Amino acid sequence: MNNNNNYVSTNRKNSNEVNDSSASAAAAAATSGNISSDEIDYKKLCKQLLRENETLRKRIKELEEAEKRREQEVGREKRALQRNVSELEEELKSMNEIRADNMRLKDENAALIRVISKLSKN
Repeated sequence: MNNNNNYVSTNRKNSNEVNDSSASAAAAAATSGNISSDEIDYKKLCKQLLRENETLRKRIKELEEAEKRREQEVGREKRALQRNVSELEEELKSMNEIRADNMRLKDENAALIRVISKLSKN
């Protein structure tokens, strides 16, 4: 979002420079005596500014939509990672249960071996 703000602020600066240059050009022309203040084409300047504003609004909308798509993608990835973590936790729990069963079976096996060896001696 910070990049978006930088872009918008840069465009505002550029827009202000255009406005300043247009106004400066109009003022310079008016003061040079070539054009009177009544002849400055404010309608043209207004239309130009309206076009610039519309262009900037479209760009802002595009950036907001791109940000929304990125946020949705991040949300999907986050949910996928959470599912993956849950699956791994279940697998770890299952492995611990299997280890406990394995240990119990080893103990039973050792006990049976002892019983068989005692019976063999008799």
